[in-house]
Amino acid sequence: MEEQLKELLESVPNSYDDFVEGIMLYCDTDELRESMINFIDGNEGVSTSSVLDFYFDELASMKE
Repeated sequence: MEEQLKELLESVPNSYDDFVEGIMLYCDTDELRESMINFIDGNEGVSTSSVLDFYFDELASMKE
């Protein structure tokens, strides 16, 4: 699942190394990885900004 997420993050338009590394560090459980994978797969116009917004709006609370 980690490799799948990394590949998806690298395919996001305007993706950059720190973005990929940061999201990989944030999504440190299978539940978080699966949610992020589903978000990226389910959004045709996904961007680095929308991925970051999704993480901080939806997933960050799952880490608490």
